[in-house]
Amino acid sequence: QVVNAQARWLAIGLANLAHIYAPEILILGGGVAAGLEQMRPVIAAEYARRAMSPYRDIPFVRAALLDNAGLIGAAALGRAQATGGIAR
Repeated sequence: QVVNAQARWLAIGLANLAHIYAPEILILGGGVAAGLEQMRPVIAAEYARRAMSPYRDIPFVRAALLDNAGLIGAAALGRAQATGGIAR
């Protein structure tokens, strides 16, 4: 019940973001990404119900780096500062 409620709220937020920014894809990271497959049916149903028709086909996917994005970004920034290069 708690997971389903959170999935519904997430879908509402995703629909709101889609309406504001009109993205081509919605990428979910962090803890949300870890449980995405479990929550996907509820998210998809609520998103389809909430999103305006031009935005209903926007896919949502799990981020490739999951929880590691911040760590990798910090390492890249540290390396760039240490070497005088650009973070890549």
